[in-house]
Amino acid sequence: MSTLRQYRRAMYPREQGVVGRTEAIATLPVGGLTMTVAALATGTVTASKFINTWLVRADAAAAERIRMCSNFASATGTLTHAGTAYADLTATDESVEIVEHEPYLLDNAVNEALHLLRRIDRTAIPTRNGYNRYSLYDLTWLSDPADIARVVYRPSPVLTNNRYMEKWSGIGATTVDGFTLAGAGATIARNSSTVERDQYSCALTRAGTNATLSQTLRLLGIDTEDSLRGEVVTAVLRVWASVASRVRVQFYDGVNAATSSAFHTGDSTWQTLSAEVTVPSTATELTARASLETDDTTVYIDQLYLMHGTLGDGVERDNYSEQAITGFKVLQGEGPALILLLRSALPAHAQLIVETRRPWLPVGTNLAADGDSVDAPLLDAAEIAVYKLFDALAERGGQDGKKYRDLANKHWRSAQIILLGATVRTDDGREAGLPLPSLLFAPPPRRVQ
Repeated sequence: MSTLRQYRRAMYPREQGVVGRTEAIATLPVGGLTMTVAALATGTVTASKFINTWLVRADAAAAERIRMCSNFASATGTLTHAGTAYADLTATDESVEIVEHEPYLLDNAVNEALHLLRRIDRTAIPTRNGYNRYSLYDLTWLSDPADIARVVYRPSPVLTNNRYMEKWSGIGATTVDGFTLAGAGATIARNSSTVERDQYSCALTRAGTNATLSQTLRLLGIDTEDSLRGEVVTAVLRVWASVASRVRVQFYDGVNAATSSAFHTGDSTWQTLSAEVTVPSTATELTARASLETDDTTVYIDQLYLMHGTLGDGVERDNYSEQAITGFKVLQGEGPALILLLRSALPAHAQLIVETRRPWLPVGTNLAADGDSVDAPLLDAAEIAVYKLFDALAERGGQDGKKYRDLANKHWRSAQIILLGATVRTDDGREAGLPLPSLLFAPPPRRVQ
């Protein structure tokens, strides 16, 4: 996971001396109008080398982050600014970014790069008896039917998403996709140390009052079979705990008292807890939730899901084949919705997996967001951001327009290669990835300034 400042700083080496550089601050002398950088104490270099560059202290308070250099002394490596004096004069382990362009332009370029970079997201939709129309309302990032890479059928009875707690698409990995945290003072955190399988688990911490982490599924239809009323469902939790009688899994139907499993025994091992219930006719929702009760403690959740039927080895192993569905279309004005063009309906209570090209969230548009972070590849995002920066600067025209257009052209091909590298081969032989043109040896023509 990389922060905005890390993406920005990764841009500098890609075009030495044209974007910026990062240097360690040696001291912030009394008075707050200067800083010394030992690496710049070379002598000989004239003051004009750094005059009118931007000085960014990304580790300082927001009010002290940006100044413009008004003078430079190469004998001592002293950078002077004429803005408000620094109040924070502690420079321990702090660096300064010496930037040739307004920092917000670099931030904007990073966010454009994050939007262009895509990763394949898999969202499961429960199949319904006799239906060929499935709403895509949860896929809020869809902007074009071409964003759907492929659709597959998977005969798994799991009804909810993000079973393994692997998707953390929010800024800073502070929310786990599809789940809702409740309980005053309760917190969750992405964890990579106490994990049973895959990459992450979810650390759930209680503080003062009971904490729950839940995912709710709408009733799937109006009749008994589709709605799951009268059907057996099971809420399942795979969890690690070191204290007994603290965490359990519950099923809640929106009306009646929750059905709970036994508590974890607290033996510092992974245990599977399950709560099986026949959905009552009065149910208004289907919710699986981890409930952390009594005393402040932390547990680690590796799996949390709701399934149709009784839990068995097949579901626990999750070893289901997938069959690609090639006949479908997307309605954009009514939802949007996915229409399956199949001769026969899919079986109910299985999974329709929709694979989409999902952009990364923007990490911010100003330096107040320097600590914002996402999981997008650092070096790929930085290369594309450099291209977008020079492209934007070239559009401004002026005497430097040609220089920046040449620089943009230089990085254009690298950016295209990176974006085309996001293409993945599907198991039915089709290409899935960004709908980009074939590689060219020069960028498209531009209006002459």
